[in-house]
Parts: sequence; C-alpha cells; structure tokens
Amino acid sequence: MIGIIKNKIFNNPDVQTLSPSFIRKFKKVDPKFEEVKSSDGNLDLYSHINHSENLIILTHGLEGNIKQHYMQGMLNTFKDADFDVSLWNLRCCGNRKQKVKSLYHGGVIEDLDNVVDFCIATRKYKNIYLIAFSLGGNITLRYLSDEICKNKEQVKGGVSISPPCDLEGSTIQLDKRRNRFYANLFLKSMKQKILTLYNGKNKDRIKNDVVNIKSLVDFNKKITSKIHNFKNDSDYYQKSSSKFYLDKIDKPTLIISSLDDPFLSKSCYPTATDLQNKNITLKLEKTGGHVGFYCHQSKEYLMERWSKDFISGLHFAKSHKVQ
Repeated sequence: MIGIIKNKIFNNPDVQTLSPSFIRKFKKVDPKFEEVKSSDGNLDLYSHINHSENLIILTHGLEGNIKQHYMQGMLNTFKDADFDVSLWNLRCCGNRKQKVKSLYHGGVIEDLDNVVDFCIATRKYKNIYLIAFSLGGNITLRYLSDEICKNKEQVKGGVSISPPCDLEGSTIQLDKRRNRFYANLFLKSMKQKILTLYNGKNKDRIKNDVVNIKSLVDFNKKITSKIHNFKNDSDYYQKSSSKFYLDKIDKPTLIISSLDDPFLSKSCYPTATDLQNKNITLKLEKTGGHVGFYCHQSKEYLMERWSKDFISGLHFAKSHKVQ
C-alpha cells in the first residue's frame, strides 16, 4: 500500500516538475568561467575540463540558469563519464550581469552557435553533443535543423528534454488556469528583466506595454515579437518553433518527453510524420512531468541515464518508433 501511495505521489506531474528544485543534492563542481562574444555583448559559459576530445554543451530552459537541478545533474553525469562539459546562461539569466542589449527568445540559435564556435576554437574538440531542457530544448532542435549547424562536423548530435516544439501551443498551455502558478513566476521575472534592460529612449513605451501584460501570450505579442524584429507574434512562432523544422535535422537526435507534461500542448509532441526523419528518436513516457523523470524505485533521474546511453553509443537510435 505504501508503495502504491509513493507511486501516485512521485508520478504526479507537478511533483515531478517542482520537487527536484527543492530536494535534489549534488556533488560540488566548480566549472571554469569563460566569456563568449555574441553579436552585441558577452555570454556566460562555465566549463568543467577533463581534457577530453568529447564535449557536452548544456542549455537551460525559460528563466533558468546553469544552477538548475537538471543542469547540475547532467553536468555530474557526464563529468563522471570523463566528458568535458560546458554550461551556458541564456541572455540576462544567472547572477552575473551580462553586457548584452536584448533578451533571449525561444528560437535564438545565434547565441548557441557562438558558444559552439568558442568551444571548437579554444579546445579543438572532435565530438560535440548538445543537451538541452525545456525552452533550451526547442532552441537546440531549431539549431540542429539550421544550416549554420549542419556545416559543423564536430557537432555529432543532441538530446532535447521536454521541448516545447510548438512555442505558440506551449505558451497557450502555460496560460491556462491550471498553470497560472508557473506562468506568473515566469512573467514576473521576464517583465523585470525587460524593465531593467530597456532603459533608453523607448523605456516609457516599453514600460507601459509591460505593466499591462497579464499573460505569456500577451508578452510574446507585445514584447518578444517587437524587440526581436519579428513581423508579429505569429511570425515569431513560425520561425522559432522547432516543430516546423524537425524534418531538416540531419544529425542523430533524441527527444525525451512525457505525456503528462503540464507545460506542453498536444502540438508540442513530434508526430509520426516527424519521425519519418530517421535521425530523430522519440522517447515518450507516460509520466515524468516537465524535466522531471524521477524514478523513486531506482532513486535516479532517468533522463540522465537515457541521455548518457544515447550519446555514448547512440543506443536509442536503433529504433525510431514512438515508445
């Protein structure tokens, strides 16, 4: 009976999503800080060096940073497997003030490309694998589908965990009543960053827009699409959502998702048509929440084992069926 109760608790999607941030502990790792030049400033990169020819690059999710439980867990997993591991903060994320002129968005692949180029130039890696979570997962899938990545022979493949492949669908999903707790946390943080970052001649207009924003849909319509020079929010979703580009991915890629993910709409999951691309493998679980996948029986976060298996031997690439 106790086992059944524990199963129900740990398989609750919100418990899977939230609890790791509060209860998970890690071995202390002190990666080396490095600055990466971007088009309009510097990005934060933190690297643990094992002097390997193989590198893992980790990208976090919406309003996260390198300290998130999933970033630290994956860092420890691959550090112990003798990979070099680099973690980077998206623009305006983390505790360090970055010298950049704009906020990130869900399809900002140029910054990831700058990180990849920096790693190739500084340590001459033969094999680079990209692992990313949530919004970072969409960014990474979008990057893997783009020509700027295809010409980099060092990039051998990637893993995307709980990616919102349809940014519009996910944004609408997060704005639903059952997810308002999450949406409000994201909105509060994002609105503050915008007010801090944009303090020039358009400050008053942007401030007025920000004050009146009550939803993530509204944020993308009034802020994201405008400051990043998209025609409108539909143009942003179309150009940035990886679901429209999955067929162009030409490197082995594992997508890990759960059917009970509170952040994802049905349109966020790869379809049977998407899986006709033999480079894509989908690991689809019944439970796991959003970037959770904790198994209380084995006391492990399964996404780490699956990622390690895939990258170490492309274990899951043998099957392209929806599981």
